[in-house]
Amino acid sequence: MTLTDDVFDHIVHKVTVEKGLELAAYQPKFIVDQVVATCRFMGDASHFEPRFVDYAIDNLRTKRQGPPAAATSANAGH
Repeated sequence: MTLTDDVFDHIVHKVTVEKGLELAAYQPKFIVDQVVATCRFMGDASHFEPRFVDYAIDNLRTKRQGPPAAATSANAGH
């Protein structure tokens, strides 16, 4: 797959500006894996397409939606 400057700029903008995240080392692999999986599902050869990139970035989850889970009884007392 070829990553053009336009696609790279789009990814950086979407991650940093729209989602408000810092760039992280895991993100490139995650995004590529998601794009490849989407292309495979669509029956297409792997390629960067804006909507596929957007789907991948929308799947980035880094913030907890609530407080951490409470300790289970097995962990109590440790």
